[in-house]
Amino acid sequence: MKKETFRHVFKLVILILLTALAVVFAYKYRNVFMPEETTVPTDTSSLTQTGTEPASVITSENKTEKESESENGKDKKKTILNADVGGAHEPTAFEAKLFNAVNSKRKEAGVSGLNWNGCLHTLAKTRADETLSLFSHTRPDGRKPSTVLTDNKIEFSLFGECLAKGAKEDDEGVSLLIDGLVKESEQSETVLGSEYSYAAVAVSTDDDGYVYAVILLCNP
Repeated sequence: MKKETFRHVFKLVILILLTALAVVFAYKYRNVFMPEETTVPTDTSSLTQTGTEPASVITSENKTEKESESENGKDKKKTILNADVGGAHEPTAFEAKLFNAVNSKRKEAGVSGLNWNGCLHTLAKTRADETLSLFSHTRPDGRKPSTVLTDNKIEFSLFGECLAKGAKEDDEGVSLLIDGLVKESEQSETVLGSEYSYAAVAVSTDDDGYVYAVILLCNP
């Protein structure tokens, strides 16, 4: 009897010891079996933003700022389409006839017509007045003809100038000027050039009644 009791007590003690060891083991190595809890800082200013959205927001803000500066006249590119150089801008009846005759020649050559530009008209008039003293693609001060644009801080991607002179401001004068423009090989390539989009014609007349015509062709 005593032996049976001793065995039961011994088994109970062993069971208690094993249970205690299991509890201690589980507590000591709990981080191995349980994932560590992730903490999120409450101060989000310390977090590093990633991804495309923040970058897009910054780009958008910068773009809006630049657009605002352009609207206020800052960093706005001056071209023949938005520059104000003063002057009449509207062609005389003779200048209109000459311009239309140029576009007729372009149509015959299978080239699209040029668009009239008021800014170029004013600058062409400056050049027409200059040709009265020097009939040349060099300006009286020795500079290139394109300086009529750059003097006004006007930017351009393509520029061309053609000169002609004739007898009178009439239909015969238009024919003579057109012949002078399209028969001379180098000028013909410019007048009929498909790469040009905008142009204007201006004329000046000397004391003897001779007409000096200038065509300025330009792309913004």
